[in-house]
Amino acid sequence: MRINLSLLAFALIITSCDEILLGNDEPVISLEENLKPPPALNDGWEVSDLSTQNIEVDRIHNLIAGLQSNPKNIHSLLIIKNGKLVTEAYFDGWNRDRLHSLRSVSKSFISTLVGIAIDKGKIQNVDQKVFDFFPEYADLNNEQKDQMEIRHVLTMSAGLQWDEFTYFGLDDYRNDEYAVERSGDRLKYLLGKEIDHSPGDYFLYNSGLSILQSALIKKSTGESADVFAKKNLFEPLNITNYYLRMNKDGYVGAVPLFLRPRDMAKLGQVFLDSGKWKDKQIVSADWVAVASSSVISNTSSFAASTPETGYGYNWWTEKFKINNTVIQTFAAEGNGGQYIFVIPVLNAVVVFTGGNYSTDQGAPFGMMSSVILPAMM
Repeated sequence: MRINLSLLAFALIITSCDEILLGNDEPVISLEENLKPPPALNDGWEVSDLSTQNIEVDRIHNLIAGLQSNPKNIHSLLIIKNGKLVTEAYFDGWNRDRLHSLRSVSKSFISTLVGIAIDKGKIQNVDQKVFDFFPEYADLNNEQKDQMEIRHVLTMSAGLQWDEFTYFGLDDYRNDEYAVERSGDRLKYLLGKEIDHSPGDYFLYNSGLSILQSALIKKSTGESADVFAKKNLFEPLNITNYYLRMNKDGYVGAVPLFLRPRDMAKLGQVFLDSGKWKDKQIVSADWVAVASSSVISNTSSFAASTPETGYGYNWWTEKFKINNTVIQTFAAEGNGGQYIFVIPVLNAVVVFTGGNYSTDQGAPFGMMSSVILPAMM
């Protein structure tokens, strides 16, 4: 299990804006409603029920009942099996129509846009050197930095000096995640960082690399990430209610993406189905295969990583041991308890949203191990 410890203090800076986006708490959804099969809506999801999809009903219903009485700062739980939404439960004043801050789950959406840009021939491949896209910052380049490729930006192995976990002061410029947003020129800040390791050699979690991915999209396609995403990701997935935060420089802002949980789950289904949504190829199967694999396996430098945790193109790889069976999964993960788990061997996707920004975010991992995965097996 690994917990993303994004900067809590920095999150407070954007709280007022987020409250407007997220809306106010509403009446708590009843247990009776949470236990019903999800309704069919005009959003692209087929629906079913637990028993029809051979999932143990009592296990899942007991889990939902427990969260109903003690939500543990978990806001939603969705289960998709065989391409059908079978569980949709909301807690603590959340509901299907409230946008949720995805935090670092946003990274998995942004990296997918890079894959789409490659599919469209706007970017040649992940071997292209980063500085080739930014001649205006050539003075920041050197022999080591010139080896930095797009693949390194996608796998948190760019080699740049970065620290977003040591210092948590509200205005502490020693925290790179705070400092880059206050720098005035975010690309200059990022590309101007010194190199600590040869690109590709070392995993170092760096939220600023999503800004760089967004800049690569704009440089290669001529469209900002929000415009490119609307045409090539959100509209094909029938996602109509969302907010993608953009900075005045034309690149994604801090904790950029806000979605409804049913729409979060669509990216998981796309990756489960080798890049397809229904009959539409959203991103290539080749991209999905690599992006969701352990391109980087030495993630132990990241807080709470386990030896079996790996990292792809902004996707984590996770193993669960259920009795004597090892279940390989991959996941988009975000601070506060935002998760899109994809379980290929079970043809399933599981989504959690939550608000555990300053407390243990690992509860969904325990629920996956003790209840959800065993109920599917």
